[in-house]
Amino acid sequence: MQILTRALERLRSYPVPNYVVWTNSWFIARTAPQLVTSTSGGWTANRSTWRRAERFAERTSDGLQNVTWTVPAKSGPLPDAHFSSVFEGPLAWTLLRSGAAQSSPTSPMRPDIDGLKTIATVTAYAKPAYALELVGTETVGGHAAYHVRLRPLGDPQRHNLRDLWIDVETFDIWKAHFVGSYPALVPYGTPPLVPSDITANFEPILTYWIVYRLAWTYDYDGSHFTFDTHVGEIAFPNALPGWLFDASAYAQHEKAKEPDVLYQVLQTVPQPMPSWY
Repeated sequence: MQILTRALERLRSYPVPNYVVWTNSWFIARTAPQLVTSTSGGWTANRSTWRRAERFAERTSDGLQNVTWTVPAKSGPLPDAHFSSVFEGPLAWTLLRSGAAQSSPTSPMRPDIDGLKTIATVTAYAKPAYALELVGTETVGGHAAYHVRLRPLGDPQRHNLRDLWIDVETFDIWKAHFVGSYPALVPYGTPPLVPSDITANFEPILTYWIVYRLAWTYDYDGSHFTFDTHVGEIAFPNALPGWLFDASAYAQHEKAKEPDVLYQVLQTVPQPMPSWY
């Protein structure tokens, strides 16, 4: 419990930027006894792997996102964008700890890291949600880390953490493993909730602590899916125009063929995060 408490305090100590803009590179693999077109899922026949890239801009004060499904290859006018109020991405953990934004109950990959509250100099603990076990010390990305195993004492869907790897010196979280039911990525219709197994890897960048890689698996519609995604470029601008997070206002700027503001922001990034491919 002392190790976990120090880890959550360390996570809460990191600053939260006003805005974050990033790109995600995805690798998606599907395996099935027979790769045929599904009558219920709509998957393309004989297609077993996909690669794609997306761009996100997030306003951390309210978690609003501007999402471009295909990252523009070069500067140009504003691309089509989608808007979401369910925050996710590289700052999800620190946003939850700081209280800078509130997550929707259906937010994908929402970590269960509640239960530790500080009032002045007094630290209060909620009723324990887990039984904790210190498995030992392991190496994660060249760092010595405590491996803490968590067994939920009740409501395993809500209490979704199963393992944490915590730096033995700084108490930073380098890796987390959690399970739960999350929306499947489907080509159309309402995404069903499916049991999923997720691993998140963390890295420092500038003064922030981010999830730079997220990998998860699930079974759906007779197929086994593996998703592996990592952050490409990431920037933390102090300000972005408010219309970037308003669908109606954005449409007016897009209709006027104004320059792609977010592409310009990402050009200020010195270099992308290291690739794990």
